[in-house]
Amino acid sequence: MACKKEETLTMKKTPEELARIKAVAIADVLNRRGHRPHHHEGTTLVYHSPLRDERTPSFKVDTRQNRYTDFGTADRQRDVIDLVMQLDGCTWAQAVETLAGLSGTFTPTPELSSSLQANSQQKQPGCQLLSVKLLNQSSLTRYAEGRGIGPGNARTYLREVYFRTPNGKNLYGIGMETDLGSHAVRMTIGDRLKWWVGASAITTIAGADNRAVSVFEGMFDFLAALEYYGLPAPRCPAIILHSTANLRQALPALSGFDQVNAYLDHDNAGRTALSALQTVCKRPVNALSGTVNGCKQPVNDPSAICKRPVNDCAESVNGSPDTCKRPINGTVGQPNRVVDRSIIYEGHKDFNEFWIAKQQ
Repeated sequence: MACKKEETLTMKKTPEELARIKAVAIADVLNRRGHRPHHHEGTTLVYHSPLRDERTPSFKVDTRQNRYTDFGTADRQRDVIDLVMQLDGCTWAQAVETLAGLSGTFTPTPELSSSLQANSQQKQPGCQLLSVKLLNQSSLTRYAEGRGIGPGNARTYLREVYFRTPNGKNLYGIGMETDLGSHAVRMTIGDRLKWWVGASAITTIAGADNRAVSVFEGMFDFLAALEYYGLPAPRCPAIILHSTANLRQALPALSGFDQVNAYLDHDNAGRTALSALQTVCKRPVNALSGTVNGCKQPVNDPSAICKRPVNDCAESVNGSPDTCKRPINGTVGQPNRVVDRSIIYEGHKDFNEFWIAKQQ
C-alpha cells in the first residue's frame, strides 16, 4: 500500500469523507502490511514498532480512539493518516488518498483473486450499507463478551455495522467485513439474527506462517479459537466461510498450503463441508512420524493457530490436555492433508459454543 502520487489528487474530500478516512482502523492498516500485535492490554494492541527495529514492543494502538503512540519516539496519540505518512514517507494529501482507496478491512490473498472476481458479479442482496464504525456500542460489546470474546480481539476484527433493510428499516449489528467488502452481521435482538449486507462471501485473514491455513465456519468460531489459544492474531492464514455455502469460494486458495486445518461445525452442513474438503485436498499430510508428549503427529506440523505448544497433540476427547487419549490430527497415517480439528470441541456444536461452556 504505497502513497498515491500528488498529481493524482484531483478531488477535494468532504468533511464526511475525511471522517470515514480517519475511521479506517490503524490495526487494519498494520495487518495489511504484515504487522501483527504482540499482545493486547484491554482495548490497546501492542506491537513491535513498524517504524523502527526494537526488541521490546512499545508501539501501542488504542482501538477505542483509533490512535497510536510510539513510546520509542516522540509520537503521541497520532491518527491513521499520520501513521501512513510515517510508513510511506509521503504528504498528508497522499496519505489521505491512499486511505480513501481502502474499501475493505482485510486484504484478500492473491490465490483468491480469480474467485473474488467471479463472485463480485453476483447480484447484491437488498440491504443497503449506511456506515461502519469501530466497535464501541455497549450492547454490541456486551454481546461479544457474552460469546466469550475479549475486548481486544473483538475490537480488532469486528465492527458496528449500520444498514437499511429492503423494507426501509434501519438496523445495526456486530459484523465482520468480507474480502468483497460486504458484511456478515449478527443481531443482538429481533426475529432475524443473521443478515448479509452485500454479497455472501468469505473473509481471509493473513498469517505469517504460510505452510498451513485454518478454515472456520463462523466469525465467532475464529475469535473463540484466538481466545482459546491466547492469541491476538492467527499465526497462519485463516479463512472464515460465514456459511458452508461459501466453501467453493475458498477452494482456489487452499492448493497453496501444505495443510488445511478444518474447524467446522458438528452438524450435517459441517460434516458435508469437511467431506468436500477431504475430497478436493488429496495430497497426503507430511509423513506422520515423530512424537510430542508421546503422541504421534506430523514432524513438520505447521498448524500455528491450532494448538498451544505444550499440548501439541494432547487434546483428549473430553478436552483435557493432561492425557493423550486421541491425537487431535485424527487417525495416524490418514492419506489426507485436511486435519479435522473439531475434536477439540467434541460434544459441542461448534468452537464458540465449546468456548462459552468452558468459561462457565
